[in-house]
Amino acid sequence: MRDHVRICHDETFKGAQTPMPQRASGKDNFLHATMRAIACTRLVGASLMRSRFAWACLVFSCCQPAWSAPVRPQSEPSAHVDLVPLGYKPLSPRALASGESLETVDFIDATHLLITFNLRKLIARLHDEPESDRDRMLRAVVVHIPDGKVTAEAEWRTHDRERYLWPLADGRFLLRMGNDISLLAPRSAHPGEELRRYSLLVMSRKLRHVQVAPDGQTIAVESSRPEMIGDDPDEPVSKRPIQLDLYTFHASPYGLEKRGTTPLPGVLHFSFTDQGYLVANPEKGGMWAFDLSGFHGENLELAGLQTSCRPEHLFVSPTEFIVSACRTGEDRGMLGAFNLRGEVLWMQGVPPPHGASFSLAPDAGRFAMRGTSTDMDISRDDNFPAGQEVRVFQTYSGAMLLRAQCAPIQKADQNFALSEDGMQLAVWSRDAIDIYPLPPLSAKDAEAVKQAHQPVVFKK
Repeated sequence: MRDHVRICHDETFKGAQTPMPQRASGKDNFLHATMRAIACTRLVGASLMRSRFAWACLVFSCCQPAWSAPVRPQSEPSAHVDLVPLGYKPLSPRALASGESLETVDFIDATHLLITFNLRKLIARLHDEPESDRDRMLRAVVVHIPDGKVTAEAEWRTHDRERYLWPLADGRFLLRMGNDISLLAPRSAHPGEELRRYSLLVMSRKLRHVQVAPDGQTIAVESSRPEMIGDDPDEPVSKRPIQLDLYTFHASPYGLEKRGTTPLPGVLHFSFTDQGYLVANPEKGGMWAFDLSGFHGENLELAGLQTSCRPEHLFVSPTEFIVSACRTGEDRGMLGAFNLRGEVLWMQGVPPPHGASFSLAPDAGRFAMRGTSTDMDISRDDNFPAGQEVRVFQTYSGAMLLRAQCAPIQKADQNFALSEDGMQLAVWSRDAIDIYPLPPLSAKDAEAVKQAHQPVVFKK
C-alpha cells in the first residue's frame, strides 16, 4: 500500500492506479522512452485501490509554519568580502529581473570562495561568431576568507546569458562555455592554477540544459541538433527535439562516463539521483503519488500528498527529496520532505513560492532555500522589496537553522551558497558577500545523514 499525506479532510480516499508507461530497452534508452510520466497526466484506470494516509501531525493546521511564525533570528556575519576592489559593479534592476546568469558565489572549501560576475568591457567580435550569440566577459576570482585576499583570477568569454557554473563534489565545478563543458578543480590545484580548465565534453549539438544530482557526480545534459541550412528561421529553438545524456564524473583521471541516452519532447527539469528519477503521478481527488523510476527499469512506490497545484520536487540528498505544493482550497503554500523509504519527514506552511531556488549540502543533511514572497515587477526601480530571504533547514527534521537576507532581489539563482560541510552560508549583499556560521551537527543529525546515504533497495 502507498502512504499519502492529505492536508484537508480526515476521510478515507479511494485513489486509482494504472501501470507506469512502458520503458524502452537497451543502454541507449535507459529512461522511459520519452519520460512523459514526469510532466504528463496518467490515465485513470478502472481498478481502485484503497490508500491509507500518513498523518503524524501532517494535517496543515498542525504543521510547523516555516515563514509565518517567529523563527531563529538572523545571526551576525562571521566574514565580509568587499567586491568593489575586485572590479564588481552592481547590476541594474532590468538585469536583475532578466533571469540571466550574471553572478555566482560558491564555496570551494571552508576558507575559499569562487565568485564570478559580469565584467563590463568591450569585446572583439569573433570572425566565425553566429549571429545568435550574445557574447560577454565574466570575471572569476578565488577569494580567501575571512581576509578577502584574492588567490587566483581569470576572465571567461561566454556566448550566451544562460547558466555557466555548477558545483560538483569535493570542491570541483562544471564550467560551460557555449557547447563545451570543462572542469575546475581549485581545491586540489597547485597555487596559481586554481582556475585551470580541464576539457570534459565538446558537443557538436546545441547544449540546452545541465543538471547535477545531489551526489555531485551524476550529470544530466540535454541538447538539440544545431542549426542547419534549410531550417525554418521562424521555428522556435524550444520546438526542436531534445536528447538527454546521463554521465558519471570520474576524478582519476578527470572524465565523464556516459551511462545512457534517451529522446525527450522538450527541455525537461527533473529530480534525479545516481539510481533513478522522481515521477509525480496525478490521481483522483487532487492526490499526487511519487515513484522513483530506476535507470534500469526498476520502480519504487513512495508516499504521496494532496495538493491543489502541481507539486514541484527536488532531491536534496541521495535518498531525500523536498516537495513544494499548495494547500487545498486556500492560497497557501506547503513545503515538505520525503525519503525513498516511503516516509514523510515533515510538512510546513510557506507562502506561495515565487522563484524559489536551493543550495544543497547533503553531507550535512542540510539545504538552503531562497524564496521571494512577492510577484511584483522587480525590473522597476521603485517600490520593491530590498532583499530575498534565505533559510537553512535540517533535512530530516525541518528545523530551521538560520535565516539571512540576499540583496538586491534577482530572478536568477546562485546569489547564495551553502558550504559543502553545511557549516557556512554565503549570501550576496549588494556589493559584498556576507558569510554566516551555522551550528555543528548533533549526534542525531549525524545519524540521520548516515541513514540518508544508505543505498536504495528496489523491490523485486
